Amino acid sequence: MIQQRSGKPGRWGHWHAVARSFNGDARANVKATHTGELRFRSVLYSTDEHHQHTKTDRTSTPVTVHVVR
Repeated sequence: MIQQRSGKPGRWGHWHAVARSFNGDARANVKATHTGELRFRSVLYSTDEHHQHTKTDRTSTPVTVHVVR
């Protein structure tokens, strides 16, 4: 899954999913609607053997994109 959030340092919004993949190849096309900063991160989920409950396995370090016009 690829997640995105926007805002400014100290005033970030919540993380939102922008792409999901079940085969390991998640790609996202995102269009910025205002200036500021966007942050992206990837999240890998796994399931347990017996009940198939999902849990967060790994989360990448966020990447910040500065949007200017």
